[in-house]
Amino acid sequence: LKKMISGTHRTYLTGPASMAQRRNPFIRLKGRRTYSTRESYVGEMSKLADDGDVHVLQLKEDTMYQVIKRQAEVLATSGNINGLQQILARFPCHLDALYYMFNLLLLAGENSEARLCIEHAMYCIGEIRRDFSFSWTDVFTVRRIPFDRPSNRIIHLTISAYAHALLRQDCTITAFEVLKILFNLDSSDPTHTLFNIEYCGLKNACFSKLSELLDALPSEYQTLPNVLYTKALCTFYADT
Repeated sequence: LKKMISGTHRTYLTGPASMAQRRNPFIRLKGRRTYSTRESYVGEMSKLADDGDVHVLQLKEDTMYQVIKRQAEVLATSGNINGLQQILARFPCHLDALYYMFNLLLLAGENSEARLCIEHAMYCIGEIRRDFSFSWTDVFTVRRIPFDRPSNRIIHLTISAYAHALLRQDCTITAFEVLKILFNLDSSDPTHTLFNIEYCGLKNACFSKLSELLDALPSEYQTLPNVLYTKALCTFYADT
């Protein structure tokens, strides 16, 4: 698994790519090798709705992806790490297989291997954009990836697992930024990230940023006890 993730036997992108196209917003692998999204089954995004500056997206799963997904689920249920490793040797960017492998490695106490696996899954999420016409640097367009779409759930679960891996290593500043990305993908907060956002913001004294984020929440959030308490702390420490 470590050899597979570290950079050997990778597939080069088909066709030339500029530096902006090669840039992955989450993880940078060593060297210049990267995957071909089509050959490695990362998936691609389709647009469900386009309401001006708000784009609602869905991860498309082709037939092959779904077959591999079912195989990985069976192997994960039986705790077969070797079987999952064989799948990832052939399809190293399959998000569901990577997520199952991450959880099994975590249960086995292989924390460093699990961290490599979830970082690789984050890299693969960053690669999804190659087959879709939008830029990660476009800050004027709001993109939603609703959790209620079954194919989108793996994106939320992977980013959430990566954020918790960062928290276990006390990387709270990075976790704060990752959790904000996750929360913005679906404002209904299906993975309950708001508590961790508040924790990271308070621990790193990001009082102004945290206060702005909480003020921008919908009205139904404003009366929650944790939000009221956090906003009071932000106001108190900002004035002292």
